[in-house]
Amino acid sequence: MNLPPDHDYFLELQTNTGWGRTLARFLAWCLPAAPARVLDVGTGPALAPALAAQQGHTAIGIDNDPAMLAQRLHP
Repeated sequence: MNLPPDHDYFLELQTNTGWGRTLARFLAWCLPAAPARVLDVGTGPALAPALAAQQGHTAIGIDNDPAMLAQRLHP
């Protein structure tokens, strides 16, 4: 499957910049106290569900592009 040209940039932005830390703080602020169930629709490389799981939640991410999810499984 071919990835869009901005896919690698988006993954880099999510995982190797302050965006991941910002997202983790945002999730801690807006999610209920753990444990809770979290669903991320259009998750891309599944950073939000991974961060929610680290905070003690049961998290599921779904995306219609298998290549995006493959980035989480095979970085």
